[in-house]
Amino acid sequence: MFDFLIPICIVGGITLAIYKVFELYAHRRERIMMLEKLSDEELSKGNLQLPALSESFSIGKFTSLRWGCLLCGLGLGLVVGAFFYINMKMDYDMGEVMLAGSVMLFGGLGLLIASIVETQMNKKRD
Repeated sequence: MFDFLIPICIVGGITLAIYKVFELYAHRRERIMMLEKLSDEELSKGNLQLPALSESFSIGKFTSLRWGCLLCGLGLGLVVGAFFYINMKMDYDMGEVMLAGSVMLFGGLGLLIASIVETQMNKKRD
């Protein structure tokens, strides 16, 4: 049924692997350049200040709003898609397209609503 996804996933996986290899070498060069800029005295004293790992993975203020709106949009898209699929008496392929399209449409609308709410809340705070 979803045989068309196999080549897309393979191409995406290969592209991601190639990107990660280039990213690894680029970050390696950056780390070496940073270590060269530091003096030996700073390294021996242990005064090296690096950002904590938890700071780079911090959860934003509006993460739950985004996820909530996205999941509500996906659920609404499934309901609308199923409604069209059942009541329109479409053939099997067209029903799948309607279902997938409505899920994507309402999921995107959910993220758009989250973005608008987040912008309005930031304006009120400032």
